Order: sequence, then C-alpha cells, then structure tokens
Amino acid sequence: MISWIRNRFHPLWRLRRMAWFRALQNHLDFAVKVQNGRIRQYVMLLRDFALLVPHRGAEDRTSSLFLKALQFYKPEFFLDVGANVGSYSWTAANFDSSLAIWLFEPDETNVRLLRKTMDGNKLSLARLIPMAVASKNGEIEFLVDDVSGATGSVESDTSNASPLHAHYQLRNRVTVKCCCLDSFVEKLRGHRVVIKIDVEGAEDQALAGARLILDRVRPVIFIECFEPAKMAALNESGYRVYDLEEGSNWLAIPKEFAEEAEKHISDLQGASSM
Repeated sequence: MISWIRNRFHPLWRLRRMAWFRALQNHLDFAVKVQNGRIRQYVMLLRDFALLVPHRGAEDRTSSLFLKALQFYKPEFFLDVGANVGSYSWTAANFDSSLAIWLFEPDETNVRLLRKTMDGNKLSLARLIPMAVASKNGEIEFLVDDVSGATGSVESDTSNASPLHAHYQLRNRVTVKCCCLDSFVEKLRGHRVVIKIDVEGAEDQALAGARLILDRVRPVIFIECFEPAKMAALNESGYRVYDLEEGSNWLAIPKEFAEEAEKHISDLQGASSM
C-alpha cells in the first residue's frame, strides 16, 4: 500500500509531511497551465507538481482502459465524480469534443482550477457541479485535503481507508453542499453514460445515491475503491466488476454489455472479480 502511495503521489509525498514545505505551499503556491492534449489545464505549481514533470503515470493501465471503454461504448455523457483537477474529464474531452462532461467536485481550490480550465478553453459542453456526491441531497461534512488536493472526502480521517489522511494529518472539515446522482436520472435516461468515481472511501455513499442510475441508465463505471464491500450495489444491480490490478481501480460494466466489451477490450478477458 505505501509503495503504491509513493508511486501515485510522486516523491512530493515526503515533502508534504514537512511543516516548512506545507507552510511554503500554503503561502506561495499559485495556478499554472499544463498541456493536456489540446486542452490547457490549470493546476497548482507546488501542490500538483507531479503533473508538470515527466514521469511514469501510476494509472497508465487504467487510463488506457478508460480510452478503450470510451471507444467501445461511445458515451454521450461523462460524469466525473470527484473530479479533482479534471484530468479524466479533459482526457475524455480530447477523445471526443462532442461529449457532454459533468464534473462533481466540492474542494474550493479544485473548483477554481476547473473553472479556469473550462473558461480558458471555452469548453461549452463541460458542466461544473461544485458539490460532493453522497447518498442524498443536502449538506455534508467534508474533510479538506489542503496538502495534495486529491484525498478530500466526506468520510472522516479515521474511517477513510486512505493512509494519506494520517500522514498529512488532515483535520480541516467544512460543510459543503452534496447531491445524489439519482437527481439527474431523467436527464441521463436513454443516453450512453460513462462515470468515473474517485471519492476516497465514500464509494458506498455515492452508489447508494445512484441506484436509479444503475438500474435505468446502465452506465459503464470506473471506480477507485479500497474496500470491495463498498461496491455491493454494483453486484446487486447486475454489473460485472473487473479488478484492473492497478492501485485499487475497478471497472464495472452492465452484464448485458460485458460479453461484447470483453471482445473489444482484450485486457478484460479473464479479469472479472466479485
């Protein structure tokens, strides 16, 4: 687990544990642009430095499968749940400029970066929803990650499986607006949808608020989840779930599409789990 964290978060993860570096980051960090295909994506210089320097990506296989799934499934909507700085959204936009993209993100810093990217690139089909995704609409307590920006969660630092909350000693909690994905079921019904879920331990909450989406829309879902039991709703709704064997990334495909998907995406053959 720790080696995966080190690879995922680059050597910066060591510096981020040091008080002097965190103080430097908090006071001097600023937004810069990094090229993501045709899109100029805004990130923070110090916080997101790993995105600015060449290095082997920690999710190369997942990213490759993401593109293959877009090619196979040809979605009309992409929902980026826990968008962070939008890397998956902008990858999808590069792949298909006609794709409607909805980004769900409650962290204020990430929201500002996403807005700058959308405005600077005139991404008229991208819709930013500055909320957490949970089991119901309303408000919820959110643990802010003001160190890496990547592990904010509606789960507390003690219940969340991510050790980075302990390593970074995250304690800042704020109340944010939240919504459930089922609020959008009628807008999505009848369309092909791909969803990415990265909500740092709150996968069960996100899926609990998406039962109508799962049953009526039947999206293809990429999900990061450390505890497979939190994905029980996928099995209950008739999904085949594939262990991508990279970090804790999984791919869930409705069973009625799975056989055809396996023919087009050779990586999935023999990889099903749960």
